[in-house]
Amino acid sequence: MVRLTLSLVLFALVCGVAYSQPSDPTLTFEVASVKTSPPRPPNGLIRVGCTGGPGTKDPGRWTCENMTVLNLISNAYNLKRYQMPSDNFEADRYEINATMAAGTTREQFREMLDNLLKERFKLAVHFEQKEVPGYELVVAKGGVKMKEAQPPKDNPDDGKTPGRDGPLQRDKEGFPILAPGEDTMAIMGGKARWVSPQCTMDRIANMMVNQLNAPVTDATGLTGKYDVNMFWEASGFSDGVLRAAPAGAEPVASELDGPTIFTALQDQLGLKLQSKKASIEALVIDHLEKVPTEN
Repeated sequence: MVRLTLSLVLFALVCGVAYSQPSDPTLTFEVASVKTSPPRPPNGLIRVGCTGGPGTKDPGRWTCENMTVLNLISNAYNLKRYQMPSDNFEADRYEINATMAAGTTREQFREMLDNLLKERFKLAVHFEQKEVPGYELVVAKGGVKMKEAQPPKDNPDDGKTPGRDGPLQRDKEGFPILAPGEDTMAIMGGKARWVSPQCTMDRIANMMVNQLNAPVTDATGLTGKYDVNMFWEASGFSDGVLRAAPAGAEPVASELDGPTIFTALQDQLGLKLQSKKASIEALVIDHLEKVPTEN
């Protein structure tokens, strides 16, 4: 993700539910290039994210733009952001280009990425148990406000992605306008919108995890799929994660131009977050070199 005051975030969101400890040192990418990202352009606009890899339309190639080393570690260990250390590893960003054999599984891919981080960044980690503030996702008073999703239509894939193949537009309040049809989020000038067709409650809970940097469990009891089009004021966030307020706290509404993510969730989707403590396994970085070894 990127600094919200200057940048645009646009990405397809894929969430895991547990981490695994990669262990096989023989699993490596066929070819892998790791380079420091170029300087941020004068307009401050950068794209952040990865494409390809197992389970995608390009399973043999994995390409990343402007990823921090914490982003890469999270991918390797299938971790949530709240399981990651709060150390400042956000300043440096990297470009990754890697290829792998046909049939590589997600688990094998994570081991390859873990081995790449150990080789190029000399990464060493361990895990510790800790208790942190978290949330339960429940149905708000008045009930669900989302529309139930209709069966997906077979629309031709034109290969275009909103925001990559043309500038995003904004509505009259300044929130980005996203085309329906795929799970996408954008943040422009501190204003965020998330569109997700065929969205489950687990998906919404995972989205809240990513935004609030805290554990969120689904306690709605809802098993259907819904069409989500949600917008909120993200100026209280940094890199898409709530940092300005203490964990478990909502940004002060009077400081924002639009709804907070808590208000948007309740008013637009008919859902609510209730505070709840959670026990987690947190990753601790024992050693990390910010300058990767040469390719």
